[in-house]
Amino acid sequence: MKKKGFTLIELLAVIVILAIIALIVTPVVSNIITSSRNSANARSVEGHIDNIEYGIMTKAFNEGKDISYLEKTITTDGTINDRNTKFGFDFPNNDNIVCEKYAISNGLVIGATGCKESSWKLTYSYTSTGGAVSGDIEVPTTYASYAVGDAINFDVTNGTKCTEADVTTNYTDNAPIEGLSTGCLRFFAFLDDENSETVEMVLDHDIAINKTFPNAYNTIKDLTSEWNGVELPENYTQTAYNSSGNTMTIKRNWYTDGFKARLMTVNEVARIVGKSGFSSETATSDDWFYLDGYSIDGSTWQTKSASGKGNSSYWWLFDYVTGCQPYGCKHNSDNSSTSTWGIWLADSVSYVDGKVWLIGNGSKVEASSTGNGRSTRPVIKVKKEKLS
Repeated sequence: MKKKGFTLIELLAVIVILAIIALIVTPVVSNIITSSRNSANARSVEGHIDNIEYGIMTKAFNEGKDISYLEKTITTDGTINDRNTKFGFDFPNNDNIVCEKYAISNGLVIGATGCKESSWKLTYSYTSTGGAVSGDIEVPTTYASYAVGDAINFDVTNGTKCTEADVTTNYTDNAPIEGLSTGCLRFFAFLDDENSETVEMVLDHDIAINKTFPNAYNTIKDLTSEWNGVELPENYTQTAYNSSGNTMTIKRNWYTDGFKARLMTVNEVARIVGKSGFSSETATSDDWFYLDGYSIDGSTWQTKSASGKGNSSYWWLFDYVTGCQPYGCKHNSDNSSTSTWGIWLADSVSYVDGKVWLIGNGSKVEASSTGNGRSTRPVIKVKKEKLS
């Protein structure tokens, strides 16, 4: 009996059908495999980062520190996008890096883009084929942060924090307070941040009274030489121009000369009040401004926007200066024998000879001849641990 097999047409039909099925199924299966691989990679990296978070949180908890958490988004292509991250990986050879996007392969971070410096320090190493992650976690120390104008009471004789009651007693016993430079004094913080272990603060009254700039500059060293608990200030260099337009370099060698305190700079004053674009390098005497200028437009800074006792946002910068009360000081001393008409700043005025910036009465930051009688308020730097 003759066996009947498949005809050529039947075989071709089967092959065509299988090919059609393959064309339909293969992309679907491939997509499933790719999606599964990417998902697995993403979950693996998410696990790595969760472990890092756990390590940071545990260390921070053990050390009594607060931390901000990472917000993360894992995308379908296996990349991870970080937002508001407080930590990073070492790409390529920096242990102080945070990146916007990490490339992932076989569950490992193999590259990154959008990297920048971060205050958080992590060092991690990855194997070339997958699996192990090793490294050390270092949680940086964060410190108390003081807002501009926050009052800080500090005993310069003992080098320790003191109370408002101590300040009141010291000021009452030694009124008027102009010239007082011992015991518990009131200072005001400025331009501080939580990453700094020190805070800089300015005294609330004058100690070098009615002196020319050269005499006041030297007197501040003498009157603060016995102060304790303060860090030596850094040297300060200002580039400016003389009346002939030639460049000049002014050096205030506070650290080199062993000063315990320094003068505030006019650039710091401009930053405190938000006057953008001001620079002591190019500012002339025509660039004077009021502390309470109400916009960044140069002209409006020369229009008073605060008047009346206590109405200035920056009364603490010129309190106890004669004539400050109509423009917003808080306490004010009208003792004309001790208070004066301005507080010396560290910077010379450009394009004019023999003038220095100062904070004058009425909250006006202006130029003054170095030969005039003005006053000095010391700025000190103290470790925050002394204030806790």
